[in-house]
Amino acid sequence: MKHDVLEGHMFLFLGKNKKRAKVLFFDRTGLVLLIKRMEEGKVMNLEELKKVKEINLHDLSLVLAGARIRFPSK
Repeated sequence: MKHDVLEGHMFLFLGKNKKRAKVLFFDRTGLVLLIKRMEEGKVMNLEELKKVKEINLHDLSLVLAGARIRFPSK
């Protein structure tokens, strides 16, 4: 990864079964690991997210809520 978590970048990791998502970020006091396990539904496909290098905070909240978001083709 070419980005630095200490510079404000967030890193999203998705489980193989698409039931878990982890977000790693720095909140100026230390590293925070947010883990979400979906009770119903699944997180969107990793292949869909790989098409985009970066997503904004709004898109991240949609992904963690189980929504399927579409990114414009480049």
